[in-house]
Amino acid sequence: MPKDQANNGKRHFKPLRLLISLFNVGLLIALVLQIVLIVWLLPNGNLTLPKSLLDRINSELESKGLALDTSKLEIDLRGYIVADDVKFGFGNTREPAIEAKRVLIGFRPLALLIGEVSLDDIRIIEGNIFCPPVISPTGTREAVIKNLYVRAERQGHWWKLDRFHFKAAGFKISAAGPIPRSVLEDNNGKKKNDKPLDLKSSFEEACRYIVETQELTKGLEDPIILIELEKESRDGAEFRFHYQSRKYTHPSGLVVGPNVTEGIAELGVDKILRAKGPATAEVFTLQYGDVLKTGLTELRVTLGQGLRGVFGMPQHATAFVYDIESMGLNFDGAFLTAQPISDDRIQVYASIKRGNNWLDTKSKIHPKEQSAHIHLTGRWDPKFFLQATPFAEIKELPQVDFSSRPRFQAKVKLGKDWTFEQTWMEIDSGPASYESLKVESLYAQARMVPGKVELDKITIATKDYTVKGQYWQNLKTNDYRFLIRGHVNPMDISFIVDEAWWDELWKRFDLTGGLPQANMDIRGRYGDNANHKWMYGWAQIPACTFSGAAVDSASTYLYQIPTTLNLMQLEINDGTRSTLADLQWRYIIKGKDRVSLAFTAHSTMPLKKVAAMIGPEAEPYESLFTSETPPTVKAAGVIYGEDSPLNGEMFLNIDANFPKQTVFEEITFDRVAFDVFRDSKAVQLNNIDAGIADGILTGTANLNTPEKGEQLLDLDLTIKDAKLLGMFTVIPQLAKVRDGAETDDKEEDKGNKEKSDSKEKSPEEKYAGIIDIDFKGSGQPGETVTFKGSGDIDLRKAHLGELHLFGGLSRLLGNMGIGFGTVDFTKLKAKYSLRNGTIYVPDVAVSGATAQIDANGYYNTQKDFLDFVLTLNPVGAIDTPVVSQVLTVLKPLTNTVEVKLTGTLEDPEWKTSFGLLRIVTGQDKVTDPDAQKGAEN
Repeated sequence: MPKDQANNGKRHFKPLRLLISLFNVGLLIALVLQIVLIVWLLPNGNLTLPKSLLDRINSELESKGLALDTSKLEIDLRGYIVADDVKFGFGNTREPAIEAKRVLIGFRPLALLIGEVSLDDIRIIEGNIFCPPVISPTGTREAVIKNLYVRAERQGHWWKLDRFHFKAAGFKISAAGPIPRSVLEDNNGKKKNDKPLDLKSSFEEACRYIVETQELTKGLEDPIILIELEKESRDGAEFRFHYQSRKYTHPSGLVVGPNVTEGIAELGVDKILRAKGPATAEVFTLQYGDVLKTGLTELRVTLGQGLRGVFGMPQHATAFVYDIESMGLNFDGAFLTAQPISDDRIQVYASIKRGNNWLDTKSKIHPKEQSAHIHLTGRWDPKFFLQATPFAEIKELPQVDFSSRPRFQAKVKLGKDWTFEQTWMEIDSGPASYESLKVESLYAQARMVPGKVELDKITIATKDYTVKGQYWQNLKTNDYRFLIRGHVNPMDISFIVDEAWWDELWKRFDLTGGLPQANMDIRGRYGDNANHKWMYGWAQIPACTFSGAAVDSASTYLYQIPTTLNLMQLEINDGTRSTLADLQWRYIIKGKDRVSLAFTAHSTMPLKKVAAMIGPEAEPYESLFTSETPPTVKAAGVIYGEDSPLNGEMFLNIDANFPKQTVFEEITFDRVAFDVFRDSKAVQLNNIDAGIADGILTGTANLNTPEKGEQLLDLDLTIKDAKLLGMFTVIPQLAKVRDGAETDDKEEDKGNKEKSDSKEKSPEEKYAGIIDIDFKGSGQPGETVTFKGSGDIDLRKAHLGELHLFGGLSRLLGNMGIGFGTVDFTKLKAKYSLRNGTIYVPDVAVSGATAQIDANGYYNTQKDFLDFVLTLNPVGAIDTPVVSQVLTVLKPLTNTVEVKLTGTLEDPEWKTSFGLLRIVTGQDKVTDPDAQKGAEN
């Protein structure tokens, strides 16, 4: 019989069916109990909380230091404990810390029957959390969390937030999603900490943080935080957060436009909030007063741990910023990274770009103090950044242009509230221009502090030279200072000197031997150089041409203060000759011309070269002198210009020495030395000491210029021990007379065989003699006819018998048997006067050992006319027999024979006359009508 059939009619035990049956019975009992409970609550739909349960709740709250107060605490038929007007506080405080219009706590009714409350659902309606007065900025009880709405339901090991909304620190915050129970309690349902949690301290700490956050979030407009909880692990609550606001205005002036931030965070079972991965943000506009304005900004931020970590300073941030405007400067964009290096400092790396220009920065920033240390490197035109400095407001700054992007680095220190403290900068540039100066390379180190800038170790190289220097400027007063040293083209730095005389001076140079070497210190004030210009320096110039005059070298010290310019120890060398001078120009502020030029000079250079260097005004004086060797000239004086009350006046003192042969006014001197003094009324030539014809010329010459009337020249001159031959050689007028006499002699000698056969006497023999001449008088310069004066002539050791100076007169006396060849005339004395252009000689005595000629007459220089009377007076014996006999006959009649000399110097005429009365009356006297007329006047 089959096995199945053998078991028919028997019951078998099935465990699974038993379990199912027991579970169904349990459900039936639970249903009956719930029906009983519903009937129990049916009269009014709620039930007052059992006293045992209420006592248990209060006991639990007291153990935590809490106190609960409600206007109603009941159980409704939906399975909720309902509390209205709920007020939670700490046991020793009078005012509640938490208030809610209603709190609903869901529970399982069966658990309530056995005296336990198992929370399955929590709902809070219109809750508010208050900050204690001691923490509140206002000192009053103040709500820090408002409009709290919570709906949470337990699902196994999770709490599900269906609704979690509140307002805090200006934020609207919403959260939804599951939270693992492990985050809130341990596996035994107890707090993880062995030590009971101090809820009051934790609450106060949270309040303080919210209050601090409020200060930072006051400028937010419509800030919203959305939190989405995700179910991934029982070890923590991971959530995504989304933050956005329409605008944020920070007390410092920072304005953030529409912005969005998203990220992931985690709340672990250790109750610590951690960021998980970087957060990202987008800011559509950013503005910081007039300092910064941007377009779109993209951020990636790594947040720290805890609530402070999430809402506080990030651990790391990366940003891309576009369309930047900062302090008047425009940039294409920037890339930044930032991370904390201490609790209160951030380190920021940034790379900024504009076209081909780039700038990298490394900064250490103190956000709370608003201070920073910034290190910059880049390749950018520094002039671009000067637009954001106080230099931008200075119109008088030199014009700088960089044709190539220079490399530079800088260190910037910003103090509290971003106050500028100092900057150090290094610039290394290729081709650039500085005003009119074109440079091949430029290197400089600069330092800026508030109100002051310093450029040190400046090296500027052009294609022709290299110059080094420094620069300082006071930004408050606009005072500046340049130091320049090296070889330099003076015209390239005229914009620094900024003086008209500088250009005029150097235009006269042709720098044939190379550029000058200079060391200059220039100070001034932008906008007011006239009152604050100060300059000191030294320059040495190699071989060059100055105003057409070639010199071997030149050097000078230069010193200028407002209204005064000095050239000291100006030394110009030309071989063994040199000129050394000190010059001082004085000006008035905003004057058209100089007030005065004062100078001292000592020169041994050729006069023509010195005159060329002085300028056209010196050429007329130089042309008066022609000298074999350069003179030694010492000069000092003051010349007044247009802006002086003494306009045009000149005060000079000159000591001149021409040591060799010198021609002046066509007269050749052996040497010439004199002193000149000039003032507004006179020019005085004192201590005249000249050599002429181996004699000495001394005296004075004074030119007086009265306020009214013509100039008057006073002369007092004396010639001593001059050789007669020399006088007839170096004085052009006498040289003409001598030439005429020698021509006549040659013509006469042709018809006189005896003379032609005799040996010709030399000029030294014919023109032997020593002569003294003096003159004292006055007249208008250049107008001979105006001169009046007198003098003496004394000739000695002469052979006047050999001098046929007046042509026919000599031959006449010879025909009379009284030839000059037989009568040795060795002396001549005469007095003369000058008036109206006529030289009047009232008494002339030509004498020798045996005879004397007396004469008187005049010579009119204007008409070149002679009128003289000569009388022969023999004295002593004459060795010649024939002449002796003749003289014996003529002796009583010596005063009766006169020779009349008329005509011109070159063509004189003569005639002889006799008069018996002259024995008694003496020689006839010649009068000049012009001279007589002058005497009568």
